[in-house]
Amino acid sequence: MKATRRRSKPTLPRSSTTFRCSTPAAAPRRPPSSSAKPAILITFEAETRSIAKQYGADKVEAVIPSVSLLAEFPVAVVDKVAEKHGTQALAKTYLDFLYTEEGQRIAAEFGHRVRNEKVAGEFKAQFPDIRLVNVDDVFGGWSKIQAEHFASGGVLDKLYGSR
Repeated sequence: MKATRRRSKPTLPRSSTTFRCSTPAAAPRRPPSSSAKPAILITFEAETRSIAKQYGADKVEAVIPSVSLLAEFPVAVVDKVAEKHGTQALAKTYLDFLYTEEGQRIAAEFGHRVRNEKVAGEFKAQFPDIRLVNVDDVFGGWSKIQAEHFASGGVLDKLYGSR
């Protein structure tokens, strides 16, 4: 399957955020057994705004670390699908729009850190300074992380023990 990709300028760098919910009603994805305790949700920084809006800003606290992982999501036009639906030009136009000043501004309004310097400057006040590290550079890539931390017998299993 052929796809048109833009990797040189990722649109939406993200970082992870720990999100503390102060009331049971404000705790998405919490196990039933912990109904009396505050919940902690680790999610992407951009999602914290919608969670606060949904559950109430007074019921949640976003804890943004000083160092976080840079998680870049590639975007692509899948030629086979676009050709099948006759939407190749529209898809390419949308893909290109994501990198325009207007597209970057919309992304920033929804809580995404953007690469366009002018737009990033306009939204600087809403983003705390954090150091974003690249998984490949710091940890040797996702394959290595998977093998060491998430495979059977890995670090996660050791932390949780045999269940």
